[in-house]
Amino acid sequence: MNSYEAKSYLSLLERTSLTAAEVARIAGIPRAKVYETLESLTARGYCQTIPGKVKRYSAMNPSALKEKFIEEEKERLESQLRKLRDEIKQKENELAQSIKTADGLVDRLCPLYEKGRTETDPLDYIEIIKDSLPLQKRILQLIDGAEKEVLVFSMPPTLISRQQIIEQIEHEKVSLEKGVVSKCIYQYPETEDQRRWLYEYITLAREAGEQARIIKKIPIKMMIIDERIVVFTLEDPIQHKPSGTTQIIEHRSLAGSLKILFETIWERADDLDALGLDSEKYNQSESNDNKP
Repeated sequence: MNSYEAKSYLSLLERTSLTAAEVARIAGIPRAKVYETLESLTARGYCQTIPGKVKRYSAMNPSALKEKFIEEEKERLESQLRKLRDEIKQKENELAQSIKTADGLVDRLCPLYEKGRTETDPLDYIEIIKDSLPLQKRILQLIDGAEKEVLVFSMPPTLISRQQIIEQIEHEKVSLEKGVVSKCIYQYPETEDQRRWLYEYITLAREAGEQARIIKKIPIKMMIIDERIVVFTLEDPIQHKPSGTTQIIEHRSLAGSLKILFETIWERADDLDALGLDSEKYNQSESNDNKP
C-alpha cells in the first residue's frame, strides 16, 4: 500500500462513506490521483463502492482485512527476495567471470615474471659515485655489512678528513669484533704529509685489529668485500692520479679474481712490524730527517 492509498483508506475509516472529491480533500492528495487510488483500493478489497447519482466509497472493516494485509506483505517481501536472489546470482556470475579473467592473466604474466628473474641488466650490479661524502657513507655501509673479510689497497692521496678516517676505523672495529677479517696493503708514502697521515692511520687501524702490510707500489686503489663486492677508483689517464669517480661492482667472479691479485701482493709486501712503525721509531726517523 502506497502513501496515497494509506491516506485514502484512513479517510474512509473516519466516515460511513465519502465521494472521491471528499477523500481528496480530507486525505490531502491531488484530485487527479484520487480516482486511480480509490479504484486500486476497491480492486484489492480495502473499500467498496456505493452506487448512486455520485459514486461514493466506504472502507471495509479492518478486522476482515488482516489476512489480506499479511498476504500482500508476504507477496511484496517475496518479490523483493526474488529480486535480491536474481541480483546475487548476477553478482556471482560476474565474480566467476572476474576469477576466470584473473586466472588467464596470471597464466600469461607468470612466464614473463619468471623470465625477468633470470635476466640481468649489465648495469644492475654497477654503482658509480662521484662525490666524496656520498662515497664515505657508502663505504661505511659496506664495512657494516661485511660478513667474512674486507681487503684494501690503500694509496695516497686520501680524499677524506681525519674525522672521517676515525669514523671509518670505528666502523671497522665493530666489524672486526663480529669476526670479520680486515687486511690492508699500504703504498709507501712519497711526501712528509703522506708519511704523517699513513703513520696516524696505520696506528689507529692496527689498534682496532686490522692486519696491515706495506709495499712500494699498489696497482689500484681498491676494496674487496666478502669476495662479492669491489670498490675501486681509477686513475685519471691525463693527470695520472686517482680521479674523484668511484665504481662499486657486485660481481663474485670479478671480486674473486681481484682477491687473488690482493693475496699475491700481500705475500710480496713488507710486514709493518719489521719496519718498526711505532711512535718512538717514527719520531726518531722524523728527527733524523730534520738533521742538516
